[in-house]
Amino acid sequence: MKKIFIILTQSGTGISKILKFVTKDKYNHSSICLNDDFQTFYSFGRKNPYFILPGGFIIENAFTNVFARFSSIPCMILEKEVSEEQYTKIQQIIHEFSINKNNYSYAVLTLFFADTKLSFTNKNKFFCSQFVAKILNDINISTPKLPEHTHPLDFTQIDGIKKIYEGDLKEFCKEN
Repeated sequence: MKKIFIILTQSGTGISKILKFVTKDKYNHSSICLNDDFQTFYSFGRKNPYFILPGGFIIENAFTNVFARFSSIPCMILEKEVSEEQYTKIQQIIHEFSINKNNYSYAVLTLFFADTKLSFTNKNKFFCSQFVAKILNDINISTPKLPEHTHPLDFTQIDGIKKIYEGDLKEFCKEN
């Protein structure tokens, strides 16, 4: 068995503060990490740390991109065991996103309808938790909601997932 990690965070950006106010959720960003060294996370977000758009597929860690702007990043880290086959499939999916990153953008419209019964999807547009949920669904891990309606905290409800840490992301990553 292999392990994957879902990292839920709350940065101090204006949009994250607005999302927190609207959703009342403690965390408003999610990423997926494939290694327990926690050096590389995959998600959808802003490509420039200072501007909301353009957004798209991003490779991040606790000390780069938006996270570099803040001295502390509240987070929750979830761990999920997956089979070797599922792990290999995730690697392939992320590789495809990486080599085709210019074909993807941030799903602003889909994000605004995440709390409704309406679904607006585009195969080349995602928001962070939609991206993570899609990957999980693609390897036959059920999420509590459709990817386009998934919030970061919804990942805590996945069967067999466990919380391994809650606190400051930068402190956690320094120790690993």
